[in-house]
Amino acid sequence: MKIALFSPTLVKADAVSNDVFGTAQALDAVADVKLFANAWDPELTHVSAYTEIPEFITSPQDLVVIHYSIGFEPVNEIARRLPSRTVVKYHNVTPPEFFADYDQDYFRACKGGRDQLPSLVDEPFEFFLSDSDFNQQELIALGLDPGKSAVLAPFHQVDGLLETPSEAEQEGTNAVDRLFTASAVGRLAPNKNLHFLLEVWADFVADFPSAELRLIGKCDDRLDAYRRFLELKVERLGIADSVTLTGPVSLSRLKAEYLRANVLCVTSQHEGFCVPAIEAMALGVPVIGCRGTALDETLGDAGILSPGDDPRLLGETLRMLAENPELPAAMVTKGIQRYRANYSNEAIAARMAELFNNHLGANFERLV
Repeated sequence: MKIALFSPTLVKADAVSNDVFGTAQALDAVADVKLFANAWDPELTHVSAYTEIPEFITSPQDLVVIHYSIGFEPVNEIARRLPSRTVVKYHNVTPPEFFADYDQDYFRACKGGRDQLPSLVDEPFEFFLSDSDFNQQELIALGLDPGKSAVLAPFHQVDGLLETPSEAEQEGTNAVDRLFTASAVGRLAPNKNLHFLLEVWADFVADFPSAELRLIGKCDDRLDAYRRFLELKVERLGIADSVTLTGPVSLSRLKAEYLRANVLCVTSQHEGFCVPAIEAMALGVPVIGCRGTALDETLGDAGILSPGDDPRLLGETLRMLAENPELPAAMVTKGIQRYRANYSNEAIAARMAELFNNHLGANFERLV
C-alpha cells in the first residue's frame, strides 16, 4: 500500500507540518509513505510537488491524506480523479477577520480556506479527522455525516523536547533571575490575542515588579504590523522592563524557556488544538488561559481557564499562582498524567491505528 500525505506548506517548527511528519513516521511501518506539498522548506529534500501525487497513487488500496489548514482546491481535484481512498485531516482555518487590519494576503487566504469548507464536507472522501472536537463540530455543522468523522490529536515535537538538553543545560547555567516568569509560546498572530495578555500583565506586574513575561515565537514578515503593534502597546503600558519578545527559538532554547516558566498563558481567541499546552503539560509547566476555543478540551481539568473578555479574571489567576507556590504542583501532576494518557505520540499512533482499522478496513495493527 502507498500513502500520500499532503499539506499546502511543509516547513520546520510548524504545528501542522509536525503532524504530517509524525503521521509519516507512524505509517511508515505499514506502507510506502511520501510527502507532497505546494511549497516547502528547501531543506526538506524528501518532499515532492503535489502534482506528482497521481504518479505515486495508482491503486484502490492506496491512500491520500489531505491536511487542511488553508484552502487548496487543486489537490482536492486530483484526489477526486484518483482510484484510491482519501482522508481529510482538518486543523481548522483561522477566521479571516483577525487579519483584516494587518495583512490582506493572510485575510484572503483564510477567507478562501473557510469559504471552501462547505464544499469540502460534500466531497466523496472516505473519512474526516479533526484535531479536536471543536474542529469536528465545525464540519458537522456544515453538513458532514458524523459517522464519517472522528477526533485525532496531532502528532508533535514533544519527544524531541523531552530528549534534547535545554540550552541552559548545554551551557551549564541557569538563566532564571526573576521570582516569577509567565510565558506565551507560539507565532505572533492577532488571533493569539497577545495584546490582551499585555493588558493583563500590566495590571499584574504593578503588584509583582520582579516578574517577567516572555512571548516566545516567530512572527511572519507579513504580520510585522502586529509585532509592531505589540511593541507599541508594551511601551504605552509602561511594561518594557518586564516583557521580552524572543523571536524564533531553537528546540533546545524552547525547552529552556519552558523550564524557566512558572506558568504558560494561552489567551487565543481562536485555537483549533493548542500544541503549546501539551508541550507545557509534558514538561511540567502549569497552564492557564481563556475559555472558548479548543484549548478547553485539550487542557481539560489540568489547568485553569477563565472567560476571555475580562483581563482582571486572568490576572487573578496569575496572582493566585504567584502567591500560592503549592498550587502549581497539583496542576503539574494532572498535566503530566493527561499528556501521557491522551497526547503522547504513542497514544496518538494507537488511536490512528484504531480509526484506520475501523473506517478504512485496513490493517494498521503494526502502528502500536
